[in-house]
Amino acid sequence: MIPSYPEFDKLELKHKEAVESFTGQFEPYSDFNFISLYCWDIDGSVTLSNLNGNLVIQLPDYLTGRSVHSIIGNREIDITLTGLVQDVGDLKLVPEPVIISLVQNESFDIHEDPDNFDYIFSVQKLAELSKAEFNEKGKKANRFARKYIDKYQVFQVTSHDESTTKMVNYVMDWWKEVKNRPDHESQAEREAIFRLLQLHSDFNLLTHILTVENVPIGFSVHELLNNGFAISHFHKTLPVYKHADVFLNRHIATDLLQKGCKTVNWEQDLGIEGLKRSKMSYHPDGFLKKYTVKRVN
Repeated sequence: MIPSYPEFDKLELKHKEAVESFTGQFEPYSDFNFISLYCWDIDGSVTLSNLNGNLVIQLPDYLTGRSVHSIIGNREIDITLTGLVQDVGDLKLVPEPVIISLVQNESFDIHEDPDNFDYIFSVQKLAELSKAEFNEKGKKANRFARKYIDKYQVFQVTSHDESTTKMVNYVMDWWKEVKNRPDHESQAEREAIFRLLQLHSDFNLLTHILTVENVPIGFSVHELLNNGFAISHFHKTLPVYKHADVFLNRHIATDLLQKGCKTVNWEQDLGIEGLKRSKMSYHPDGFLKKYTVKRVN
């Protein structure tokens, strides 16, 4: 279903199984996750190709919107990268297994791209928040629970309906105002969220909504993957409700743990300092590293 290079197909729902046949043998890099690719493809610009048994993707850069290419796989990587870089130029978001598979890596200018490393966390640690390094996080979650006892509710969304739409829109409206987000950024994220939620019953998703006195103050959407992995696609809590974020994170981790998840991918920080501090404060167990690849002149 995915054409051979240099032909590309626009990403469609029909490609899910084919994409996952390439990615399933590797750890869950967020950039190659089918649901992430699909829900953010609001302008139809994501395309796919099969080059020597490796998956090549073309997608907009997360910050600039400029088209970039990446690849995942481990087949004939030297000749594959040589031809691809010659055709399309620099590669970005290249997962570490690709780099490890190179034999003649001196032929390329390769650099780590830490702004795009995926953050990997232990679900058990997030659910317990009991280790010494999590002591303050656990206290914050408990403070929220005590302050809003008998007032808060966390429930799981099993299908997308009008009620879900209203609650997510409510949180997104407040988030935009509090964070002073530009209209185009806020609208793009909103479209991506609803593009995903409209297909909720077709994907293995776990969606939570947090309310206080029946007012929605946060939501989160996770995907349950194989081999005990999960990936966080969207997560928002209103900062005016102090410690709601850590409380919801702990609650979600408890539910993920009950569903057999051991590891969760919180995706990258894109070099955004506040996002980096927030994710690092949860003490990640590790990272899925990505690289830029250029041809040596």
